[in-house]
Amino acid sequence: MAVTRDGEPLGPAVPVVELNTAFTETGPTLRTDGREVLFFSGRAPTLGMNDFWVSTRRSVHDPWSAPVHLDRPA
Repeated sequence: MAVTRDGEPLGPAVPVVELNTAFTETGPTLRTDGREVLFFSGRAPTLGMNDFWVSTRRSVHDPWSAPVHLDRPA
């Protein structure tokens, strides 16, 4: 989706290709500056469960990083 310099949307939401998988992914929460997204996903079936993942980007105009699984605290 196109955004302004301040990250305001200029159109309807569209799928984020670099974050989508065939697994169920829900509850995306976007940081207010638009540079981090936290979501719940079953993308790692070897974990045997759904869990939280995070992806970041340098600016609202850059692509998202590969999602990183958030391990439970030690």
